[in-house]
Amino acid sequence: MSFTRYPELFKVRLAKRDPDVPFPIVFQGPMTKEALESFNKARLAQHREWQKDLPYPDVKVDRMLYNNDGYQGYAIVYRPKDDAFLPAVVFYHGGSFTDMTVDHYDYFCAAVAESSHCVVFNVEYRQTIDVTVPVCYEDCYAGLLEIAKQAPDFGADASRLAIMGDSAGGELA
Repeated sequence: MSFTRYPELFKVRLAKRDPDVPFPIVFQGPMTKEALESFNKARLAQHREWQKDLPYPDVKVDRMLYNNDGYQGYAIVYRPKDDAFLPAVVFYHGGSFTDMTVDHYDYFCAAVAESSHCVVFNVEYRQTIDVTVPVCYEDCYAGLLEIAKQAPDFGADASRLAIMGDSAGGELA
């Protein structure tokens, strides 16, 4: 993502910082599924607050499904609004393998799609609070294989495919 193209994202994050709210919200306490769900909701609300005054990138948003051994996964697809057959980017979100979802990276993926003129596939995967570690990798790989098959349906060229991720998603990539 171009920092010069989207500098307002960073200005808004700093300007809207509430001194009474940790920056960013930090998980504290025993790691239970309920605690993580509550933490994720608070973190997502914080992300949306930071971005609420920003113009949403000019992309078409769609959804695709994939299957991994009975698990029905999905990816959010961000496509720039042009008719060209574009390169594909597969993105795996961060979150320490325990928290955060594709929703936390919505604006980021839309901005990457618009600024890079690529179709971005933001893949959701099961996390280690629900499953053992290899399953996250298997979900991401199953998503990648399905993206390669379905890429043309979204105007993306699977022969020009890049994989990227943030934090835990970087490990998965």
